[in-house]
Amino acid sequence: MKFNVLLIDRSLSQIDEVKGIFTQSGMVDCLYEASSGTQGLEILKNKEVDLIICNPALSDMDGLQFLNVLQTMPNHSHLPVLLISSDAQIEYKAKAFELGAQDFLTRPFKPEELLIRAKNLVRLKSTYEELHRRIRELEKTAHIDPLTGLFNRKYLSDSLKTELIRSRRYRFTLACLMIDIDNFKTVNDSLGHSVGDHLLKELAQRLSHQMRGYDFAARYGGDEFVVLLPQSSKGGSLALAERLRQVVDSELFLETEGKNIHLTISIGIAAFSGSEVSSEEQILTISDRALYEAKQVGRNCIAIAESFDQFRVEPPKGLYRRNYRKYQRYPFLTTVKVVDPQMKEYTVAYAINISYGGLAMYAQKAIAEKGHVQVWISLTDPNGKLRDERVEGVVRWVRQLNDHYGFGIEFEELNIKDHPLVLNYIQEAERLSP
Repeated sequence: MKFNVLLIDRSLSQIDEVKGIFTQSGMVDCLYEASSGTQGLEILKNKEVDLIICNPALSDMDGLQFLNVLQTMPNHSHLPVLLISSDAQIEYKAKAFELGAQDFLTRPFKPEELLIRAKNLVRLKSTYEELHRRIRELEKTAHIDPLTGLFNRKYLSDSLKTELIRSRRYRFTLACLMIDIDNFKTVNDSLGHSVGDHLLKELAQRLSHQMRGYDFAARYGGDEFVVLLPQSSKGGSLALAERLRQVVDSELFLETEGKNIHLTISIGIAAFSGSEVSSEEQILTISDRALYEAKQVGRNCIAIAESFDQFRVEPPKGLYRRNYRKYQRYPFLTTVKVVDPQMKEYTVAYAINISYGGLAMYAQKAIAEKGHVQVWISLTDPNGKLRDERVEGVVRWVRQLNDHYGFGIEFEELNIKDHPLVLNYIQEAERLSP
């Protein structure tokens, strides 16, 4: 089995050393040379490469920067990267693996060791490409969602089991992205389900165009999608998630039909090795909880699981970042009263967090989404007396969580005249936050 190798090293003598080993072995079909990271990336745009061998100490960028850039290239982010260095700390190696490097070789090394590692990496790449080919060919109709053309939930479940087994065997990270269209119910209610179906089809196409060779997207149900990234990393999955968010947010939908509809998506990420999770249900649950965190912040953003119960929200890049402070959440554990002025009834709810933009809470019964409500919040004034402040808002999202309901209310307005205690609480929380 012959393959194509790209060598990137600022040292000509080290390039000659590695090139001589491969030439003598007869394993290489084509061998490309680059003296800088920029030159290497340019070669990747025009040449077919099966393996990248790179010295982390490049003339124009660090090896970690090279890996970061590689992860943003849809057609090349899956390529195996073997780093060769004479001096690398364990912390550097760990960071390199997190950013997508597959192997690390320390100088001095024996030629046989280099050849074995290279052959194994290329074989692993070939295995995944063959898996991708079979996925596309075998029983397509039984595994395809008829509306979007993506894989269906049954196929996702079966494939997730397989990928977890592979992840345990080969000790790589498997990333799962849970994607939900923001406010899609509003689109269906206002424009009709036919338009909603066309939006789902176009969104599915945009997602598919961003996939690597052996990644795939599936329709999970309704307006939720799952993207599975075998042999990925947290850094790589975040890069892809941001790319997906941007391709949805940056261009209008159904322009050819004169609709010009703007959509956004929220994404939750779970990226763990197969040995860290016990089942496919667990990794789906974690990614769904991360999605829930992204929704709480204000939608059109990404949340990634740092552990099974800790999540980090990534503020969106671009113009939306300007409004991120509005949705920065602060702990707010108290009981509030939510009043529906039209129905003249109220619900006792338990607040979780608060921001300048709204309030997240849960209750034993559901509250109508999109409904205008009044929230009565009790806070202590400077004299130590408990006072109620009324804040007007709109219920932006509702989600059933086992035996209760979580929901978020977006404030219509906060001003110092009508809501001094609420604003003072948020400002103090903002001042004390790290």
